Amino acid sequence: MALLFTRVSTREELIEALSDWGITADPAETDLDLAEELASMEAHVFTDEEQVSAVFDDEILPYVVATYGENDQPAIDEAFNDWTDSLCKEGLLHDSQYSNYTYVGRLAEK
Repeated sequence: MALLFTRVSTREELIEALSDWGITADPAETDLDLAEELASMEAHVFTDEEQVSAVFDDEILPYVVATYGENDQPAIDEAFNDWTDSLCKEGLLHDSQYSNYTYVGRLAEK
């Protein structure tokens, strides 16, 4: 199965894919807005920063904390970056999501 953002990467492809869903894209929307809107139509991709951070908290953070502790923010941030990079390469995040999302989960700096 081809993943969504391995098939859709440019702004034009985002607009075309939204059109396939019957959605007319607003020209004022950013690529990030378009990517999140398209992602909301697909069950197997991430739709927003909070969702990505929540999954990171559940699946990746326990290993980071076990190795570096809860207070090593650089290690947490680097792990989040590395993980989201892999999601982007797998087509589960659009480039604009990867470029704009930061870790906002349970142990994020307040």
